[in-house]
This record gives sequence, structure tokens and C-alpha cells, in this order.
Amino acid sequence: MVSYEVSSLAADESDPTPEPEEIPMSPDLKSDDDKPGIPIEDIAQPADGTIGVPAAGYSKQNSINVQNFVSYAISRTSGSYAKDGTAYVNGTYPKYNNNCANFVSQVLDQAGWYLTGGNSTQIHEKTKWTFNLAGIAGATRTWTKASNLYSYSLNTGRYKFLSNVWNARSGDLIFVDWDPNGYPDGYIDHVMAVTGRANYAPRISQKSSNRSNISLETTVALAKQQGKKYTWYGLDLR
Repeated sequence: MVSYEVSSLAADESDPTPEPEEIPMSPDLKSDDDKPGIPIEDIAQPADGTIGVPAAGYSKQNSINVQNFVSYAISRTSGSYAKDGTAYVNGTYPKYNNNCANFVSQVLDQAGWYLTGGNSTQIHEKTKWTFNLAGIAGATRTWTKASNLYSYSLNTGRYKFLSNVWNARSGDLIFVDWDPNGYPDGYIDHVMAVTGRANYAPRISQKSSNRSNISLETTVALAKQQGKKYTWYGLDLR
């Protein structure tokens, strides 16, 4: 498996275009709900005939409006919103220090996914997805943590495994495993929204650190320069 680091990049930096290379994906993720901050459940690829069918206990999410997905993601990572401080925050939603999943959840919400609701006892409930649980000022872990959002997205039936992230298109999601010490350990740590394509490669937008419609080739090139090892997981919008 080829793996790379995702590096910080300001929105106005140059966009080098190295020769594309394959980044194979794998669904073989570990499950450890006691691991602080990055729990994830084992998820098998849906069998033939179950495409688009939610897992038991999950409701199928609404279709995603890709135009709204892209518009919100780019607008909230560019211009006056390009910093990772309070200036970019949409006051409707909570703010977290590690804000990548919170940001992508906002993108999905703005693009048409519905909030499931929930109460203060359901913060770890895998079938719930909301930023404002009744009884507490907080969000479900499926909203705030990349690994939980990964499993939730698959289990609703709206996303499927993407065999190669170079094929990602607007509306898709790319997740990253980078621990420990710069090497992948089987737990997802980060998520990015795919907001376009250019020169046969996807462009991504993200928070923490801020990046607005930046080529995936750029992040790969920088990762190679740093000699770090990351593993990438893509989800394809159905």
C-alpha cells in the first residue's frame, strides 16, 4: 500500500503537478472504541445487490446537492474564511480545535443531508448524526470525528468505497490515517471534501489546516518532500 502525509498548504501557494501515481485503498480498518479520539468500526464492502441500502439501524440519508456541497466548502475555506480561527465559523454550528470532520459535516448538512436528532445520552450513538443534541450543547461523534463520519457515511448507503482517490469527483470524501509518529496505524484521523477536478486530479477543501480547492497532486508532492507516510481512504458518492 502506498501512503503519504497530508501537509499544510495555504490557498495561494503554487500547484505543482507531478506525475500521477496510484494510491490503492483498503477497507481493512481496526476497531477500538477505547482509543481516544479516533474510534472506528470494521466495515465490509456491501455485497452485490445491497448498493444504496443502509445498514441495520441506519436511515438512508437524502441525496447530496453537489453544487451546494462545493459552494459551501469553497466559500468557507477562501477569502475572509481562509484562516483556522473564529473568523470562518458559521455560528449555526459548534467549533472544535480539530475541526476537519465538523467542517465536512457542515458541508453535508448544507448539501442536503438531514439531521437525525438525538439526546444527551446518544453522543456516541453510531446511527445518529447531528450538531446539536437535545440536553447538551454538543454534537454526535459521527459529526465531529473523522473515523465515525467515515463509518456513518458508508452505513447510510449514500457512499461506497472508492478504489482509487485519483478518481474522486465533486461530492466525494477523502479520509486520511496518519498516526502514530507520521505513520498510519489503521485509524482514520482526517477528512477532506472533494470540490472539483483539474488536470485529471481531484481538488480538495478542508479545515484544520485550511485548504481551499487545492489539487491532491499538491498534497502528495509535499508529503513526498517530507518523507512521511499516510494512508488514504476514499468514499464515492452514489
